Amino acid sequence: MDQIVIEGLSCEAYLSAPRGSAPTPVSLCLDVRLSLNLAAAGRSGRPEDTLSLDEIVRAIVSVASGEEYELLEQVAERVARHLLDAFPVREVHLRLLRPNPLPNVEAAGVEIHRRALAHATGSVQLGGEEADVTGRALLRRALRQPRRINELAQVELHRLLEAVEHPREQIEHLLSTLTQAQVDWLPSPHRLSVGQIIHRLIELDRDAQAHVEALARGIVPEHDETTVQQSWPPHGIPLAELRSRFADLQAELAAIIEGLPPEPNEEAILSGPYGPMNFKGWLLSIAVQDAEALREIQRVTEHPDFPGAPIEVAL
Repeated sequence: MDQIVIEGLSCEAYLSAPRGSAPTPVSLCLDVRLSLNLAAAGRSGRPEDTLSLDEIVRAIVSVASGEEYELLEQVAERVARHLLDAFPVREVHLRLLRPNPLPNVEAAGVEIHRRALAHATGSVQLGGEEADVTGRALLRRALRQPRRINELAQVELHRLLEAVEHPREQIEHLLSTLTQAQVDWLPSPHRLSVGQIIHRLIELDRDAQAHVEALARGIVPEHDETTVQQSWPPHGIPLAELRSRFADLQAELAAIIEGLPPEPNEEAILSGPYGPMNFKGWLLSIAVQDAEALREIQRVTEHPDFPGAPIEVAL
């Protein structure tokens, strides 16, 4: 099996300190091997037939430094699983070392090997190669390659909306059952509360929905993705306000879909979180980021100190 290899990647992770003191950033060194078929890229020489090294590195650093961990094993597991989810790879071999953990130890850490879960029932042509990929990885591949979005997303509009509908139903259910204390609870100073996760998601989805409407009409709006994605969401938003804003978000999407032209424009594209995308790609990106938000919420609610009864999140 072919591999993309990254060695000596430096990053930081927040590891819990003893006796309840604040978590401290720990420097780490990471080696990773991603197994996938690289024959198409070798023949064509086209960047779109392989994976972006920059995207892979940014994904690793984001997961490693994005929350508080108890053990290096947790960091390694979370990074490996994210790579399998985010990219169309079959296996991840990951080595994570902490330099100088003890005075007489140069480096120590963990090494893990993880494989993709069950594959999608179909296969897809990628650069002339037929490759099995996980359903979620197939989605990411479609979004990163705008020339293939139309090919991979030739499904009825209601199928795309079903992909958005499921995670939104779960979030709507959570908002109807969670208390204000649960919504506001912070796992640590470096992680978001459930309320902050939902607030950020509403802002991201509203931004994406505006692009769905504009691109379907052949309009390419000005877009600064850093405006929404890099802002730290406020803490302590009233639960009633979150419910109201989420309901408004749902109503806005319904109005957009009802107002789409009979033959939406599929040629207009706009750069987004997964590369240049047409309106279908932006709809798919909404489904992805809603599912990601549910996973973040699940990690918060699974914390042993989360107030109240355990919350089940259907992913």
